[in-house]
Amino acid sequence: TASVLFEKLKAVGGPRPFAFAHVGGRYADMRIHDPDIELAVEVHSAWGTFEWLVEDALSRGYRIGICANSDDHKGRPGASYPGAGKFGSLGGLTCILARKLDRKHVFEALASRHFYATTGHRCLIDLKVVTADNRQAMIGDVIDAGPGNPVLHVDVSGTGPVESVVVRNGLKTVKVQRPYDSRDLGRRIKILWSGAEVRGRARMAAWDGTLRVTGNRVLEATPINFWNSNCPLEQTGADGFAWRSVTTGGVAGMILTLEDPRAGWIHMKTAQRTIRLAIKSAALEPRTWDCGGLSKKIEIYRLPDQTTAYEFSFDLPLGSLAPGDNPIYICAIQEDGHMAWTSPVYLIKNKLKAQGSPLKGKT
Repeated sequence: TASVLFEKLKAVGGPRPFAFAHVGGRYADMRIHDPDIELAVEVHSAWGTFEWLVEDALSRGYRIGICANSDDHKGRPGASYPGAGKFGSLGGLTCILARKLDRKHVFEALASRHFYATTGHRCLIDLKVVTADNRQAMIGDVIDAGPGNPVLHVDVSGTGPVESVVVRNGLKTVKVQRPYDSRDLGRRIKILWSGAEVRGRARMAAWDGTLRVTGNRVLEATPINFWNSNCPLEQTGADGFAWRSVTTGGVAGMILTLEDPRAGWIHMKTAQRTIRLAIKSAALEPRTWDCGGLSKKIEIYRLPDQTTAYEFSFDLPLGSLAPGDNPIYICAIQEDGHMAWTSPVYLIKNKLKAQGSPLKGKT
């Protein structure tokens, strides 16, 4: 079992061993965890996107980092495209915030959770928390919240336009920050499908489908995460589209630029469900259709006419902290479908800690 493995690893002499909680054909059971060995939870790889595994760890009070890996079985870290095989996503990358690029300092950064995960792109993220008495914590640190409200400082430099940044405290969404608001919305409509069937090997969800716009005209269609070149987004007539697509926890879809921002209807039929939406009802917040399985869903929402900047910064006061650990982290989302997750900053309120082993020894 993993528990026996962890004990044997700790008994071995030499360099300190470590492990990541991984999702492949099978997936890590987060009921089994050793904070001295298991430093991080994998949120993304060529196998898919697994926010549920991060939530499994945080719901149990563990102090973990969040990483991403390639795991495409072809030895191509940083270029692990899924092709037509069993993988549903581009492999991920982890950015390690080490003081020097050598083994000693990279391991120190890993042990301190000073890293963040991406879906394969190389965005830059600077995140810190500053307490009311001016103490600072970076990604992965543990810090007492102290009196007053700490402030979260976030700087994101994307490889594409930054669409939104979701601020989370454990399993709770604190706020969604966007570089635009409803007054900036225009003729572009984003349509996404996402999720998986199950946690295990049979997770691949099929989204083969068609879409037709009536009472309006499509000027441009931009595909999102159509990784298999044999299965492109195909135009069928002036205002229709067809596709073959799968997801394994992540997202795929398209952005439509329309002639009229409000006229007409979207008619969409997929292997999961059929929907019909009045274009005028698409707004800042997504309209969502649940499709069962493991967070399978369709989302439709509106974007500004012009793409947003690649850089986005904001400050956010952190109120309503719960007693004990508050794992503060972000998920940064780009318009092109790429995402990134930081390891949490663990804000301790009132110096109360969860009981038992999860928090043992890790500061």
